[in-house]
Amino acid sequence: MVRANGFGVVLVLCCWVSAALGEPRTWDYQANGQWQAVAQATSAATSDPALDRAEQWLQSGQSKQAKDSALGWFRGHRDSPLADRALFIMAEAEDRGGDPILGFYYLDQLLEEHPESRLYSSAMQKQFEIADSYLRGRKRKFLGMPILGAEDEAVEMLFRVQQRAPKSPIAEKALLRTANFYFADRQYDLSEDAFGMFIRQYPRSPSVPAAKLKQAYSAYALFHGPRFEVTPIIDARERLAAIMAEYPRLAEQENIPALLETIDAAMARKLYLRADFYRRTHEPQAAAYTYRYLISAYPESGDAFKAKARLAKLPERAKALPEPKVQQDAAVLRSPPVVMPKVR
Repeated sequence: MVRANGFGVVLVLCCWVSAALGEPRTWDYQANGQWQAVAQATSAATSDPALDRAEQWLQSGQSKQAKDSALGWFRGHRDSPLADRALFIMAEAEDRGGDPILGFYYLDQLLEEHPESRLYSSAMQKQFEIADSYLRGRKRKFLGMPILGAEDEAVEMLFRVQQRAPKSPIAEKALLRTANFYFADRQYDLSEDAFGMFIRQYPRSPSVPAAKLKQAYSAYALFHGPRFEVTPIIDARERLAAIMAEYPRLAEQENIPALLETIDAAMARKLYLRADFYRRTHEPQAAAYTYRYLISAYPESGDAFKAKARLAKLPERAKALPEPKVQQDAAVLRSPPVVMPKVR
């Protein structure tokens, strides 16, 4: 991933010369953290018979002929004002019938060498589409057969898009696509980080509520049960509670209250197992403290009733400690301290 930098930069993102791709535009970074499209003057387009012919081959499905024609022209006209057009045709031809990753790097060359190009915005969009196609299951060829996945390469491509135009609309789209891929691929540690970065970088995006929800689900998925590390489920609870407060309709649609009950039951079970461990290892004071913490924090849970029964059987000296202070707040519902004060 990449963090935003280069504030105040004006990034020229222009469209294709053909009518289908519209007029060129400039994206100007504003002080409010948004990119705004600005009208840009147009200039007369210059045509070339060889490139026109390559485009015709491309449109008729003859990608190899289009690529060979555009590449041959490009080798002899690297300094031509139409070199960006040749690079775009070569990239499009590779995407349709050759090596899309090579096409991606043709577009990279276009963006690097021709930042003023009318094709700048189209090139970045095409890079996103190539990366997205691999995340959707497109395969690389090996021995002429499409059998190799390229998800890692696709994520790197999306990173390059973000790096080239931080805070731009296409960068926002690329980061969100990366986060959604990690989530769908069950790489929950990475999806939690990616959604967190998206929320920080694009707080005004309409996709933020869904991103917050998936970030919470990612944390919840990292919890492997009461016998394991409890931090992920605590983070999930805090985020879900915040969603309930900020987006009540979304919380109702996703049945978040029921999920919070499930999380609380898991937390109660975690405390009960810890207290039982103390009891079995002859630490009655720690056991008593933890049973009491459980009873105070989750009084309606099934484990709270079992904790009361266990607590009653402990020696009186173990129950001489003050009652634990428990606040019913997601930010502080964490495991009690392990080191217990001694009763004198």
